[in-house]
Amino acid sequence: ESRAKAGYLYSHSQKSRGQVQSSSSAQGLFLHKTFLLPKSSGEGKVKVEDPPLVLLGGELGPGELEQNEPDLNTYVHQIVDMKKLSLQNSNEPHYTLTTDSNFNLTLFSTSNLAPVGQFQAHSAPIAQVLSSVNHGNKIWTCSEDGSIKLWDLENQSQVLNLGDDNNPTTFTSICEILNTHFLAAGTSEGHLLIWDLKNPNQPFKRVESFHTEAITMIKQLNSSFLYTASLDSTIIAWDLIALLTPGSSEDDYLNNVIPINQTVNQFWFFGDQEPNQLCAVSTDQKFSIWDLTTNEETYKQEDIDKVKELYVGEGINKVRRAEYFIGGKGWEDGVRDNQFYIYTGKNNGDTDVWRVQKSKEEGCWDMEIVLEAHGGHAGIVRDVMWNGVVGNGMLVTGGEDGRLCLWYSIPKEDEAEGRSSVKKGGKWRGEEVYGTSSKKGDGRDR
Repeated sequence: ESRAKAGYLYSHSQKSRGQVQSSSSAQGLFLHKTFLLPKSSGEGKVKVEDPPLVLLGGELGPGELEQNEPDLNTYVHQIVDMKKLSLQNSNEPHYTLTTDSNFNLTLFSTSNLAPVGQFQAHSAPIAQVLSSVNHGNKIWTCSEDGSIKLWDLENQSQVLNLGDDNNPTTFTSICEILNTHFLAAGTSEGHLLIWDLKNPNQPFKRVESFHTEAITMIKQLNSSFLYTASLDSTIIAWDLIALLTPGSSEDDYLNNVIPINQTVNQFWFFGDQEPNQLCAVSTDQKFSIWDLTTNEETYKQEDIDKVKELYVGEGINKVRRAEYFIGGKGWEDGVRDNQFYIYTGKNNGDTDVWRVQKSKEEGCWDMEIVLEAHGGHAGIVRDVMWNGVVGNGMLVTGGEDGRLCLWYSIPKEDEAEGRSSVKKGGKWRGEEVYGTSSKKGDGRDR
């Protein structure tokens, strides 16, 4: 397969600073299928009479992909794993849901990217969509149109429409409180709203005195804490039990304020036996790690360009690895052993998955590329859905080129002879990047 049609998976272990050693069993990724979003009708909606085109990635060259470019105002915004969804009269074991720039929700069969259904969910950009754990085959969406909606995917119907009629606002993030009947939402003003879904007409609680700018992400950590990140450069930990107790005051439920000192775009937890650290990424691509027990910054990357300038190879083979962050996967996604993963992309659509792990050497963090999906996109990738498996991985990527790409691992014995093998890696310490190398082989040393 050419690099235009397939990506590769690399794996290595690092023994010391600047030294990279390959592992004995790495596999490749194969671009299985590409789904191309339909063109916009010019009125912010998708033409139903223009069915999307499903393209077999293995049979298309880059020139053919370019000929099928959608309008620039139609792109994939968010990808959600709907692995727990079960629809009647369907044997599909796994579904994927996307949002796009025309405010649509589209449900796909993950195995082949066949579209199952699509409908327009909002009248303005969708800020977030998440699968409901407490409400069966349902999903939550929040939007700049000032509404939060609960949808039944079985019949594509709206179950709930939440808002605050007394204080109209723009919603920027949501979080379903597990095993309860409460929902948390963040607004563009930095307000935290809590709904009791047994009485959803108005918010159960409004918290307005802490964040001063938009709340970009909300996450629950076990049954005790709710964390909110904001463009005001702070992450706040809330006492969840106090927050959900009627009549409690702000002094009761404010637990901790982490002074990130960067406009926070996203964050995730990680740890060994328990999630005791937090990784934050800012809107201007700055990266930091914080100890949740001491509020101390344990790693600071003042200028993420030093990570983005991580090169592989020498001379004319020198390749820049990353140009922007896409997202990450941490403790809340099932990752353990004091590590987490980050997704990075390049403007040409190439996407990498990195493992970041605390080194045995004090103050060091080991990083390595474990998955590489190259050649499927022709523009910026907006979101990645990964099953978390390196050796037998499945990856779905979506981007501003309107494509949704499905990637699978290929068993080593099925890989073509002669494919080049490149090992990549580095170590972060303070503000420096250590250890990059490359090696070409006959494809047998992976």
